[in-house]
Amino acid sequence: MTGVTPDEQKNCPLQPLCAGYGLFDRSGAEPLTSLDKPEGRLDIIAWPGYIERGQTDKQYDWVSQFEKDTGCQVNVKTAATSDEMVSLMAKGGYDLVTASGDASLRLIMGKRVQPINTALIAGWGSLDPRIAKGRGLTSAVKSMARRISGGRTC
Repeated sequence: MTGVTPDEQKNCPLQPLCAGYGLFDRSGAEPLTSLDKPEGRLDIIAWPGYIERGQTDKQYDWVSQFEKDTGCQVNVKTAATSDEMVSLMAKGGYDLVTASGDASLRLIMGKRVQPINTALIAGWGSLDPRIAKGRGLTSAVKSMARRISGGRTC
């Protein structure tokens, strides 16, 4: 949502989450209106343990079935700090980041993100309404994606 005043930003009860979902996006970028041809890979920056393929613990493998079901190869680069995440995102080449509120806000203010057109996301309508339409997130579900991705998807 553009036009949020500094006081509104400071007083948001869900400030880290709001920032992480692009509520304070002042980049002026427009959401995508169409998707490019799938490239078959998804490059992600994540906190250690957030995107698991069973390497640490076989009980936690969220990646293998996704790859099998979609044919999309998932490549995960772990980052130990918010600074490292912001630095990696600034270099480009990633489709997604599991950034903290602090890092998300820096990415937004650095114009490294743009709103997501949720109409282009299959299954968005089946997302838990507490996430998709949560208090303070009505505009934020326009969410964030990297501007430099050029609309790439799996």
